[in-house]
Amino acid sequence: LDINIEAMFYFSNKQMYKLSYNTVSTGDKVEDATELKALNDKCLLLKDEAGQLDGVTISCSLNNGVNSNKQILDYEKLDLNKVTSAYTEAGGVYPGEFKKSEDISKIESEMISTGYKCEKR
Repeated sequence: LDINIEAMFYFSNKQMYKLSYNTVSTGDKVEDATELKALNDKCLLLKDEAGQLDGVTISCSLNNGVNSNKQILDYEKLDLNKVTSAYTEAGGVYPGEFKKSEDISKIESEMISTGYKCEKR
């Protein structure tokens, strides 16, 4: 499978307030059907684990050999104390990795040091 990950950090006055993390896996809709379905099932499990967790939105999509898993963490609404280990074990982005109002330049530096390409818009 070809896998593309895009993390978008939303910020105001150089302070982060939201993260959108999208993973898109592309394969042959016939040959890779089992693997793509497993990824979608894992995403649906994550969506269930997120449940009514305020500040977390999960969307899953599987169509024509393309599986998409999008996680949006709204740090304005998210209570880190309510995030369970089951959520992160199901594949959820651990929201404690970043903090509400964290300096966007610090986040950019950390992302670049782990191999991501960054672009401020």
